[in-house]
Amino acid sequence: MSTTFKVGLLAGIAALAYGGSALANTGTTLNQGTGDLFLNVVDTTNSTSFLFDTGISQASFNGAVNNSPTSFFSDTNWTTFYSGHTGDSFLFSVISSTSTGGRGATGTIFFTGNTLPSAVAGANLGQAIGTIDAFATQAAGVASSTNNTALLPTGNYWGDASREGFVSVNLFGSDTALSATPGTALAFYSESSGALNDANTLATLSTFAGKWNLNLGTGQLSYSVTAVPLPAPLVLLLSGLGLMGLVARRGKNGANAYAFGAAA
Repeated sequence: MSTTFKVGLLAGIAALAYGGSALANTGTTLNQGTGDLFLNVVDTTNSTSFLFDTGISQASFNGAVNNSPTSFFSDTNWTTFYSGHTGDSFLFSVISSTSTGGRGATGTIFFTGNTLPSAVAGANLGQAIGTIDAFATQAAGVASSTNNTALLPTGNYWGDASREGFVSVNLFGSDTALSATPGTALAFYSESSGALNDANTLATLSTFAGKWNLNLGTGQLSYSVTAVPLPAPLVLLLSGLGLMGLVARRGKNGANAYAFGAAA
């Protein structure tokens, strides 16, 4: 078992035993309860991250419609995080988790992905939820001057292998699958299990219609739903029906003109 896996495993177990978390200094609820969707922007150059609570709970999120872009451009934590570091390399992800508490609990994670995930065992989902909970608990100890953001230093930042990496491994089997470079649209998924300690029963995986994107320059997060194109056979069928209707109308007009001339 690798050192990273051991660290993440212990953090996950401890967090699940804790049973709830909230960022005391920011007023956010990242896990348990409402399970707000939150953005993490990781500066991979200096190993820090910016956390933004969207204020959208799992229960209120509608993945079938666009969300109005949310800007945090003037947020003090964001300007401290981004100003002066514009030449650094960044990654972003959006995630949310809820659970009823305990190793046999029911739990759900909403998460972005740069690759297509497969359903994982309930135990893997439980490990991921526990690690998110542990991250939120640690982030609660970081002082913040705002009520919905936090600037996280190296020791507490999301991009660490025992945090984002461990969650990604449990959801995708890869430690780099949750995030992407800002400006890249990230697909959004939901995965739920009624037994977070079950290593044999797969969780239920579904895909939301929209994608998340982050504009670094404007400090703006958006969720957009792209219209699903019609299958080619259906497009041809509709085109054929339209053409038949046009021919029928022309034929009818021609017949009426001929009849009018004959009557004259």
